[in-house]
Amino acid sequence: MHRRARSQRSHVYVRMVIGLAMGVSLTWACDAPSSGSISEETGTAPVALEDELGTDAPADPSDRPTSDAEIVRDLRALLARLVAEDRFSGTVLFAKHGQPLFAQAHGWSARAFNAKITMGTKFNTASTAKLFTSTSILQLAGEGKLSLDDTLSAVLPAYPNPAIARKVTIRQLLAMTSGMGDYVNMKLVERNPDMLRTIEDHLPFFVDDPLRFEPGTQQSYSNAGFMILGLVIERVSGQRFEEYVRTHIFEPAGMVDSGHYTSQDDIPNLALNYTSFTDPDGPRVVALRLGRGAAPAGGGGTHTTVGDLLRFAQAIRAGKLLDRTHTDLLMQYRPTEMWHLYGWDQTYVNGIHITGHGGATMGTSAAFSMYPDLGYTVAVLSNYDGAAMLVGSRLQARLTGEPSPRAVHVPDHVLQQFAGRYVEGGGGGAPTVPTIYITVEHGALVVSIPLQGKHKFLPLSTAEFFDDDMLTPRLTFTRDGNGAVTGLVLTGIRRDPTRASKRL
Repeated sequence: MHRRARSQRSHVYVRMVIGLAMGVSLTWACDAPSSGSISEETGTAPVALEDELGTDAPADPSDRPTSDAEIVRDLRALLARLVAEDRFSGTVLFAKHGQPLFAQAHGWSARAFNAKITMGTKFNTASTAKLFTSTSILQLAGEGKLSLDDTLSAVLPAYPNPAIARKVTIRQLLAMTSGMGDYVNMKLVERNPDMLRTIEDHLPFFVDDPLRFEPGTQQSYSNAGFMILGLVIERVSGQRFEEYVRTHIFEPAGMVDSGHYTSQDDIPNLALNYTSFTDPDGPRVVALRLGRGAAPAGGGGTHTTVGDLLRFAQAIRAGKLLDRTHTDLLMQYRPTEMWHLYGWDQTYVNGIHITGHGGATMGTSAAFSMYPDLGYTVAVLSNYDGAAMLVGSRLQARLTGEPSPRAVHVPDHVLQQFAGRYVEGGGGGAPTVPTIYITVEHGALVVSIPLQGKHKFLPLSTAEFFDDDMLTPRLTFTRDGNGAVTGLVLTGIRRDPTRASKRL
């Protein structure tokens, strides 16, 4: 296994460093009956599932779960394996119609102090916080204080790039069709994060960048666009972004354990971020916590618990946060080519509607999904790179009836041809992101992916592999004319396929 120079640690992407957070005791609100409260001692919801579930032995991979009890059994087995392999640390809440079916907490919020994670521990939500930004915009639209088709120039007349402001609409910012890009770049990395106190402080990092495409013609993930939506909220409401979200979302939803904090705030039950981002073979290290200076409107510095995420889901369903028209936009979505409408991820899998948002940055990950037609809510928060996605994606596969792939045996000496390091992009020999590393362990490929942690891929054949935890991701390889492995193609983990070239 190749080691990359430790001097790369600060540069390569301290861009993704945002902090995790804390916790307190959990009691249900927002239409979730008190009988669904979390048991801190057992980490499971007292809903009498234990007699149905029997032992903790994994379900037969050939079985497709057909009941909530079977799905819970599969989830418990998955978590037991991930925790034993030190690939998950965090909290998991799986609920139906507001009632918890399963809830567990694992790992350490602060290892040096032997502080365990509980169901009340707060975590930085990374981009999952975009849901609060978009919901705020939809609230203001429902109150007639703005129109989704307003241009930026109409609501932000002093925006420092008037040419772009005249072209881009609020609807396009929500749908990520504005053509704007990211505010995370080397200019931001080189800036003292403690100097970033307001949304305006972040504008110099992207405001003069040209649009990637004409607004409305394509769709591309944009953190900068959501930063600007935060400015829109402040301008239209007359409140600071954090204050607006607190008074119009957190408080009405009963989200008593959610908030925006600075890196200097001393908050109890804080989950520190543990990352292997720059050294996947070494021990996890504590990642820098940025807090509110990371600009919560764009997806950083917002902290919550899995319990509060369930409260948020129930408040959305009950129409407590949005009027009926805008609630229906989220909950009655019908398939289109757009994957991000009104600020929420939207998809159909096997005819089942799923909406929500995930988040990932250095040492923190979040997975939040609502299943409007089935009544399920999934909330996973972790202080490990990418760990929340392992659990959230597995639950999605089970809830949508995805069959379990059947692995075939391929000897380790055959798998060794795929081992090594793979680099994405990077003209002139400089990678655009840290390297992907592959090792071979007991008939599996262990793939270390930047910001996504380690994934175990099992062979479907000698040419195709599937993720043993998430189930749906696939890994294939490219070869040259002599049959030597030259690169990889990875689908189902990031939004777009990942292509990387093998390096000797």
